[in-house]
Amino acid sequence: MCCDDRGRVANLSKPLLEEYENVKDEREAMRLESRVKEALQDAPPLECSPSTRFILALDIGYSTNSNLSVAAGIVYDTIENEIVAQKALSQPTSSFEYIPGLLAFREVPLLAKVVGDLLANERYTNLANHYDLANDIVLMCDGNGTLHPRLCGLACHLGLLFGLPAFGVGKTYLIGAPIDSNMQDEDRTRTEDPDKVDFHPLKSTLPSPRGSTIPLYVQGQLAGHMVRTQDNINPLFVSSGVGISQIDAVKMTLALCTEYRQPEPIRIVDHLGRMEIKRLEEGT
Repeated sequence: MCCDDRGRVANLSKPLLEEYENVKDEREAMRLESRVKEALQDAPPLECSPSTRFILALDIGYSTNSNLSVAAGIVYDTIENEIVAQKALSQPTSSFEYIPGLLAFREVPLLAKVVGDLLANERYTNLANHYDLANDIVLMCDGNGTLHPRLCGLACHLGLLFGLPAFGVGKTYLIGAPIDSNMQDEDRTRTEDPDKVDFHPLKSTLPSPRGSTIPLYVQGQLAGHMVRTQDNINPLFVSSGVGISQIDAVKMTLALCTEYRQPEPIRIVDHLGRMEIKRLEEGT
């Protein structure tokens, strides 16, 4: 696999969306994940950051009162600081059971539909063509990239699937430790649902000023960073998915955390998803 001068993934023998939709059990998921990991390992080192005119931000949530999952996405213009396009879709929660480390196989099919609709949105395509910026879009997931027990989180899957630079911004600790730590990988993995756990053993080691970072390693490989995005607030966990370096993922995250803990596109898309869930639960 290689990346062009804009950071887009090219010449990729990648899995198809239909394969994610047809995964039935853990064995099939692990087999597909292995193919994604092989493609990631073939990626060359990146010398520069892709342009970030547009951020395609994604999040997925689940209704507490029904068997519905809601995927939300926006295309955010970082120059004008405005939403170019937005989309929220709901469908029955995937029949693929929740398995720690394999959450992507529950979420990719619905999120992929949102991505497809956003990339085809007339306002986005017209704006991109007008500025000759059709390739200047980066995918940002509310979740993880390589900061994952097997270095293959949601941002890796979606980035490869669409041939876009992608990275993840997680709110909670999942895995990873400094390279000089004596902690073992199996001790660092959280078996609980990471969306319901706000625990990590490194919080007290991160300096309090905005912009402070600690590199996190998994299996001896740099997998992401713990990042303080505002003074004296809980950190985020930032990791590359594909087509972007770990440090550039951190820089993009900090640039978009202008007022709040979360990057503005993720904050907006999280609110969009919550409002759609509320609408569905109220039957409006």
